[in-house]
Amino acid sequence: AQQRRVDRALRTQDLNTSLQGIHTTSYDDLIRERMQLYDQYFNDDLGPGGWTNINAAHYALTAAALDAHRGRRILITFGAWHKHWFLDKLLERSDIELVDPQSFFDQEP
Repeated sequence: AQQRRVDRALRTQDLNTSLQGIHTTSYDDLIRERMQLYDQYFNDDLGPGGWTNINAAHYALTAAALDAHRGRRILITFGAWHKHWFLDKLLERSDIELVDPQSFFDQEP
């Protein structure tokens, strides 16, 4: 029921169909909620492929790259459903500045 409700909200709020929609707090909150039960019930059983486990492994690689290239501008791309997980971790760092991608979407080519 929770997953269906979240999926319906994603559709009705038109969050899944544009870059602007995907890069919103509303989208992140819905995806976080959508994955909560999956993570709770399957993460440990899936081992390295579990939701938290795979995100932690990928973030460890990202953090290592950030550490190795301090002071450089780095673009991180990842699947939209993983974005909230990465943002939560990146916001814990005081040595980086996150740039809101929305400002790039509003620019004319």
